[in-house]
Amino acid sequence: MNDLGTMLWKEFTEFFGNRRSLRVFGLAIILMAVLPIFIASKSNHVTAAVLPIFMLIYVNFAALITTAQTGTDSVLHERASHTLETLLATRLPDRVLFGGKVLATVILGYLSAIVTLALQEVGLNLFGKAHGIIGFQSTVNVLLFLVAPLLLTAYLATVAVFVGLRVSDQRSAYLLTMVSILVLALPVILHLVHLHLTLSWVRSAILVVLILDIVLVRLGIALFRRDRLVLYLQD
Repeated sequence: MNDLGTMLWKEFTEFFGNRRSLRVFGLAIILMAVLPIFIASKSNHVTAAVLPIFMLIYVNFAALITTAQTGTDSVLHERASHTLETLLATRLPDRVLFGGKVLATVILGYLSAIVTLALQEVGLNLFGKAHGIIGFQSTVNVLLFLVAPLLLTAYLATVAVFVGLRVSDQRSAYLLTMVSILVLALPVILHLVHLHLTLSWVRSAILVVLILDIVLVRLGIALFRRDRLVLYLQD
């Protein structure tokens, strides 16, 4: 736990000391909070039934943007400054190095989702487009707003860190990470699974994504081998 705490402290220190990371973090939250408020205030087609789904889309976008950017940057910044080699030379275990980066990215991505949701709720109430906490009016909404972003950030953070270790170009790494989210949507896009926002369907979907996250994290830890990575970085 001490090793993981050390790794998290390092990641958060670097994140909050990086103006570019903070700018992306802030812009993602502000844009994804303001857009649904602006559209709802200007359109009569966003009804009370549609509004929570509309908000959820932007909450998840805030989480995904922050996660993809933070996860790839946490590796690419170290690769560019040649401090990744120094990190690999420390006594920290491989699972802590990889897991610490993933966990820090998950925390920041999930934080952006929660802050975005809070700003949406406040803004919609101030503009008279909502009354009370509309995101938590049902168990389905609670699961979608609080659990779904967490699982999505866990999935994307693992992909982002792994991609950052293998792809040196920042734009390519970010785009590849964002495109990977289509893997989760593919069954719905191909109509292999039909989208039904019932409690049983949401619970089943959450369980499936949770299992996928666990498998992906374990696979990432297994593939993170500093001896091979050092040789790869030298090529």
